[in-house]
Amino acid sequence: MGQQEYNAFRERMKQWMLDNADTYDEFEEMMNSQSDAGYQKIMTQAMALVPKYNKVIRKKMNSNSVEDTLDIEALFSAEDLGVKLVAQFENTNKKTIVPAMICWLFFGRSFENMIERGEEMMNNPKTNRFQSFLIARTSKMLVKKSIDLGLRTREDWEEYNSFKKIIDSNQVMDWALNTQEQLQKTPLHRAEGRISFRKYDTA
Repeated sequence: MGQQEYNAFRERMKQWMLDNADTYDEFEEMMNSQSDAGYQKIMTQAMALVPKYNKVIRKKMNSNSVEDTLDIEALFSAEDLGVKLVAQFENTNKKTIVPAMICWLFFGRSFENMIERGEEMMNNPKTNRFQSFLIARTSKMLVKKSIDLGLRTREDWEEYNSFKKIIDSNQVMDWALNTQEQLQKTPLHRAEGRISFRKYDTA
């Protein structure tokens, strides 16, 4: 997909979100919930589009090589996964989670959600050390891929990590007061800063 085609598809995704706000909100709420229902649906969809995916992902988990995704990317390329996803997105007559899923990946809080879900699993007493190690490596891979794909920047993740530390240390009030002080000291003619986290890019 060339740059012009990509830009046009991005605009169609934004329009779909406007036209199907309730459907998208329902999907996003499902992904933000404590259950694994949303992730199970995504995995089911992936295996339906690329049946060999299940075998490859199981092999990676057993061999402890989740950080290297070249074989998965090669499989998706060979199976024309991108073409299949776009076709399902464009097929308005077929009931599928694909449109909401793609929009969530591009504009939603998808990568942050996956990182936080992994942390919840690592903090679960039932998760053993091997599983925790796999989750940690998967989280590293997710951050890297989000940057490689241009869906996040390193600055996005640094800001996210800083804000998360503020929440985890229960210093939200200090942060809020410091932010207010900074706003009061900011000259009125100062140019607006870049809004990080591309989920806000719906204009």
